[in-house]
Amino acid sequence: MFQILKPTGKGEPERLDHFEPGTWVQVIAPAPAELGEIARRCEVSRDLLEDSADPHELPRIEQENGALYVYSRMPLDREDDVTTRTFTMIRTADYLLTISFQPTLTIDQ
Repeated sequence: MFQILKPTGKGEPERLDHFEPGTWVQVIAPAPAELGEIARRCEVSRDLLEDSADPHELPRIEQENGALYVYSRMPLDREDDVTTRTFTMIRTADYLLTISFQPTLTIDQ
């Protein structure tokens, strides 16, 4: 699943149904076909997007074709403990993408 959000300067972002430069593409638990569409439309590496799916991915920074990829760990709230999961941010000339395979405490709250 992904949603495209455009800042309005008035608080809540506007949700768009199309890709547009200057938007935030928030990706949560994407299907393989969605990763392909996002890679194609945002002109980012499909392979580097797929690294976000690795639950054991270590934090790192990559740069490829003008895009900056930041892999980090974010907390996940579980009933009996707190654990972490890969959270990826990608900045291109036209888009900000965030990718997680489970909702994260900081972004979704």
